[in-house]
Amino acid sequence: MASLIDSGFDPTKTDEVVTRKLLPNGDYKAVLEDSDLMKFQSGAELLKLTHRIIEGPYEGRKIWTDAWWTKKDRSKCDTGRNLFGAQCRAVGVLNPGDTCETHNRPCIISVICVKDKDRNDPNKFFESNAVEDVKPLSQQPSQSQAQGNWNQNQGQQQQQAQGQTQYQNQGQAQGNWNQGQQQQGQQQQGQQYQQPTGNAAAFAQQQR
Repeated sequence: MASLIDSGFDPTKTDEVVTRKLLPNGDYKAVLEDSDLMKFQSGAELLKLTHRIIEGPYEGRKIWTDAWWTKKDRSKCDTGRNLFGAQCRAVGVLNPGDTCETHNRPCIISVICVKDKDRNDPNKFFESNAVEDVKPLSQQPSQSQAQGNWNQNQGQQQQQAQGQTQYQNQGQAQGNWNQGQQQQGQQQQGQQYQQPTGNAAAFAQQQR
């Protein structure tokens, strides 16, 4: 519970909440913005990393990654140590005295989508992004994979829209052609009805 009487908070002047979709799996140019090693009473230690993308259509987006540094029995856990080892090698810090020494140094992060259990309901799951690997800038592709993923998504949407438009145009053209054929048939039938055949004309002359 928190008092807001003297905070000057006005809910009518706040912006709407912007929902963000998960990032596509791929490589992104980023920096490690924050890091921490949380210690639990059980003896386990959790490595927490915050990367920020610094280039491409997702610039400014952050990815939070948790990886175990030690287990409950205080034994080493390869997951967190391997990930931070990759971070150190990627930014050229090979003998770190503190995790902050690897901050704000450009690198390439490999982002994946992970599924975790909901802490409040074990039967439910939620999806989030996490960093699977960290690589030096020298391994950056000639064109960012993140940009490629974004372009691919945009291209698929454009293809779908063009396909729908083409389908509609074809249907309209087919409809116009059918209508023209129908009108032409009606005109031919009208001409045949107005202009009697030669036998009918001769018979009419004989009746006179």
